[in-house]
Amino acid sequence: MNMRTPTMTDITRRDRKLEQVRQWFYRGTSFNAWFETVSAHVKPHMSICEIGSGSGRGHQNQLYPKAQFIFGLDLDPRVLDNPHLSQAAHGSAYDLPTLAKGQMFDAIYSHMVVEHIDDAARFLDAQLAVLKPDGVMIHSTVSKYYWSSLINNLVPDGIKNALIEKLGSGRTSIDVFPAHYLLNAEGDLRKLAQARNLHCKVTRSDQAPGYLRRSTILMLIYTAIHKPLQALFPALRPTLIFKMSRQPL
Repeated sequence: MNMRTPTMTDITRRDRKLEQVRQWFYRGTSFNAWFETVSAHVKPHMSICEIGSGSGRGHQNQLYPKAQFIFGLDLDPRVLDNPHLSQAAHGSAYDLPTLAKGQMFDAIYSHMVVEHIDDAARFLDAQLAVLKPDGVMIHSTVSKYYWSSLINNLVPDGIKNALIEKLGSGRTSIDVFPAHYLLNAEGDLRKLAQARNLHCKVTRSDQAPGYLRRSTILMLIYTAIHKPLQALFPALRPTLIFKMSRQPL
């Protein structure tokens, strides 16, 4: 499907619509909940690792707390040019022990990455190999019971890619990766943690529907349905953040 590339004017207009919906209906929701969670655990003297650092061209890296040493890892080779990192590696999270080259970390985190992991045990074990005894792993992902997770296996990739681009995020097919959703259910996470003698804490947060920012009407329809349901069933909230550590959290 051949689609027009969104202009900066398009993106600004969509962001303005999204901000209006946030102000109307999500006033009590922290837009930076993920960064606040990471900031609570990262101190200036620490060595940290971010899985999925990206190119550093957006605002994400700028919102993270400062640390003495920041190691970034990504499948995208543009990570090697990320100016916010002390050191970068182009490769898989499964190969973190090799790519870190002996470096140990106080905190390892990723933002909306783990839904693309196809081997949950291997993903966690690779981090534990380079995590300090009192260190913490922090990851955000999409909840197992959120609609995008539920329909993921029912919709062909071509249609998903078109919808993602069409509905307002501005991403194209090269920015969309296969999703497996192996680390987004509290029960599964606690089993994985227990098998490794880890402490585990799961929190959920609501978000305004940024992927619908192209249409105020669609965002309002979504909000009218979603807000009452997620109040009754917190597992329907889109964002799940989990922390794992050898020490009590």
